[in-house]
Amino acid sequence: MSPMRRSLFALVSSVLLLLGAPLGADDLVFSRFADYLEALRQQVGIPGLAAAVVGQGDVLWERGLGYQDV
Repeated sequence: MSPMRRSLFALVSSVLLLLGAPLGADDLVFSRFADYLEALRQQVGIPGLAAAVVGQGDVLWERGLGYQDV
């Protein structure tokens, strides 16, 4: 499996785990997910990244990582 596929698999797995987490742990889960995305962004060499988790009808979490304008 290529490194990009492994990264994509890890990202999708993380999102699925994130969506199944209990509501009381949202802050911790979202924080760890943001840390994971930042590490992945740096590893792959992406200058900037925007991510969001959308629930039923609203945005549960959103974050910008890296640089807005390189």
